[in-house]
Amino acid sequence: SIRTRQRGVPHSQFSWKNRPRNVLVIKKPKDKNTTAMLPRVHAILQSKGIRTWVEPVVHWETGLGETWEQDDDPNLDRLIDFIICLGGDGTILWVSNLFPRAVPPVVSFAMGSLGFLTAFAEESIPKAIDDVVAGNFFFTMRSRLVAHVVRADGTEERERHVVLNEIVVDRGARSQLIDLDVNVDGNPMTKVLADGVMISTPTGSTAYALAAGGSMVHPGVPGILFVPICPHTLSFRPLVLPDSVILTIQVPETARVEPVASFDGKQQRQLRRGESLVVAGWRYPVPAICHAGETGDWFRAVKDSLLWNVR
Repeated sequence: SIRTRQRGVPHSQFSWKNRPRNVLVIKKPKDKNTTAMLPRVHAILQSKGIRTWVEPVVHWETGLGETWEQDDDPNLDRLIDFIICLGGDGTILWVSNLFPRAVPPVVSFAMGSLGFLTAFAEESIPKAIDDVVAGNFFFTMRSRLVAHVVRADGTEERERHVVLNEIVVDRGARSQLIDLDVNVDGNPMTKVLADGVMISTPTGSTAYALAAGGSMVHPGVPGILFVPICPHTLSFRPLVLPDSVILTIQVPETARVEPVASFDGKQQRQLRRGESLVVAGWRYPVPAICHAGETGDWFRAVKDSLLWNVR
C-alpha cells in the first residue's frame, strides 16, 4: 500500500544567525516618491546600526548610503543581509537581475502603479523593518527559470539568462508566424506555429502569461507554464508542467522567420536557424517576505490588483 503525507509548504519561518548589518535599498529610478522616502528608510536603518547600500546611480542622485563602483563586482550576495524594495513590481524584477544566484530576503513596499508583488503598504515601513531586523517574518520562495542557447553546431553558450517572470520567444518585428520544435526532457512535445510561445514561472503567470490566456498559478505550486501566443490552432491550450522538466525550443533549419527570445523583458537574443533555447528551473529562488502569509498575500493581490471575480 502506497501512502503519502506530503503537503505543500505555504511559507517558511526565518531566523537570523547573526544580526543583519548591511541592507540594500532598491528604489524606482527617477521617481519623486521613492526619492523622498529613501532618507526616511536610511534614518530607520541607521538608528539600528545597519549600513544602507544603494546602487551607484541612486547614490549619485541622492548622496545617501554606501555604494560600489559602476564596473566593480561587489559580491552583493555575500555582503547584503536583506533587501528593501521601494517602488512597483519592476523593482523586484530588477533585484532578480542583480542577484542571478543566491538572493537575500526581499521586503517590498508598494510605491508603484500596480503593486502585485509588493506585499507591504508604504505606511507600514517602520514596523516592517523592525520585524525583519528582529527575524519575525515568513517568506515565500518565488521560483525562477534559467535559459541558455545551444548553437546550430551543438556548442553551448556560456551566458545564462535568469528570469523571475517569463521567457518569451516571438516573431519580433516580422509579420509571419514562427515555427518552433519543442522537446520536453529530450522527447518531442509539439510543434509551434504561432506569434510566439511563453515559458513562465508561477510568479509570471499573472503578468504576460495571463494576458496571453494562461491560468493564474499560486506561487507555492512548483510548476512551469507553457503558454502559446496567438496559436494557429484552436486546440493549442496552455499547459502547466512540473518544474523538474527541461524544455528545448529549437528553430528548424527550414524556418521562415528567425524569432527573438526575451528574458523578463530586459534582455533579448535572436535565435538563428538550427539554434535551440534550453529552459529549466533554477535552484536559486527569490525569497519574498510575506505580509499576511503566502496565500493571503496572493489572493489580496489577485482581488485588489487584478479585480479577480469582483462584481
